[in-house]
Amino acid sequence: MRKTTMSLLVLLCLWGATSWQGQPQWRVVQHVVLTRQTAPISQTTVFTPTERGVYRLSAYLSAGGSPQANWEWSFYWNDLDGVGFQTSLDSSDGPSQVGAMIFAPQPGVPVTYATTSNPQPHGGYDLLFTIEQLQ
Repeated sequence: MRKTTMSLLVLLCLWGATSWQGQPQWRVVQHVVLTRQTAPISQTTVFTPTERGVYRLSAYLSAGGSPQANWEWSFYWNDLDGVGFQTSLDSSDGPSQVGAMIFAPQPGVPVTYATTSNPQPHGGYDLLFTIEQLQ
């Protein structure tokens, strides 16, 4: 009886270990952490996809140091049909974030971002974002 129980446990562990291998996984493509920034960033390439795929964006923007601190982060990509898209975060009402936004960028076309201040830079900002690809 003990051998049978142990054999079943081993089989159950092997089945569990192999069943997870076929599940899709997210792989980090780019991770950006910019802290205590005080100047705008012109449009900058994050990465250029080489093949079609599903990607996930998570981002956080926080401004401080002055009540007039108002920073905006913009994220740009072209979808699979070549149509340009943009999403952005604004720090005027405190920290803001994008949680798990899914997008499918056009291969060969850079995915970019930029930061701007309105009307002029006051105080600094922290920007953190991660882009992952579904494998």
